[in-house]
Amino acid sequence: MPVFTSHKKYGWLLIGLFSWLLASCQRGNHFFFVQERGAIMPVQVGGNKTSGTFLLLLPGGPAGDGLVYQKVFPFFREELEKQYAVVYYDQRGAGNCQGSYDPATLNLDQLSRDLSAIITAIQEEYPTPRIYLLAYSYGGALGITHLLKPDNRKAISGMISIAGAFDRKEQSRQQVKLIEYYLNEWEKAGRIQNLDLIRDGASCEDQPDLAACRRDSLALRRNIDELFGEVERYNQFKFSGAALSRLLDFALFSPSNPIFSGRNEALHGKYYQPEFDSLQLSDRASEIPTPILLINGRWDTNVPFFTAQTMYDRIGTDPTQKQLLILEESGHLLMLTEPKELSRAIVQFIEGTN
Repeated sequence: MPVFTSHKKYGWLLIGLFSWLLASCQRGNHFFFVQERGAIMPVQVGGNKTSGTFLLLLPGGPAGDGLVYQKVFPFFREELEKQYAVVYYDQRGAGNCQGSYDPATLNLDQLSRDLSAIITAIQEEYPTPRIYLLAYSYGGALGITHLLKPDNRKAISGMISIAGAFDRKEQSRQQVKLIEYYLNEWEKAGRIQNLDLIRDGASCEDQPDLAACRRDSLALRRNIDELFGEVERYNQFKFSGAALSRLLDFALFSPSNPIFSGRNEALHGKYYQPEFDSLQLSDRASEIPTPILLINGRWDTNVPFFTAQTMYDRIGTDPTQKQLLILEESGHLLMLTEPKELSRAIVQFIEGTN
């Protein structure tokens, strides 16, 4: 009897181990390469592949690597991969992309062609995948560029833009507008007073108490500097012990070489930048009918939230299939500042379009 009990116990242990291994295989990373016009791009699929839903990450940049996101930003692994498969890849000229390619191919049109090749690889590996473009910052420009071609839209179930940069040509104007917006909001909230003291045309020479005016003006400027210091903290990557541990994990235990990756960005970003600086993609957004979720941070000084509002207003998507969300406690790094809110919005959008 004791022998039988022991075997039975080990049998349950074996079943448990098999179940764990099966789950690990389902959630494990699938790593492969896609070759297109001289570029050999590393691709990694992580997360819940059995869901049938694949979020194809379009990283920030220009010339920013994509594989690093899985390791460095817990949001993708801990939030999204539990629900869906997430596809990370290094674009041509970025990360650990290999091969021999002409710098003349470092443009959005070619990145869109590369994206099509990766989508084809996913379709060949996984049956009838539902593919969503998950575009961050510069990735937003690539996502919209890709969707402007009708044939490309056939394979895409929707696009999720996180701090997407579409109108780089307007960005400086929007940043000036953003400063004025912040000042007015702080004045309404009572966090600053006497804003007229520093507006255009204001002069203490016109005030009856010159010394008091100058003193108040200096105090106001110091107050504003402190408030903008708070804003910048929303937009900075915080180097905590956990963050450094994730960076070390990426450097030692990933299929990427961070030194090679940094070299690529330094060498190739200059080829992408002129095209990026001239972008005004919202002018053609009415051509796109694809479901879209636009998410920006209220305190994003890199890509002001006005960009998302403009794209939302102009895109040709049916009003029932487009959403705009402004997160109130975030800057440009929404996946670090409000991961739960970001994840909730993405899941609701995807489930609403399936």
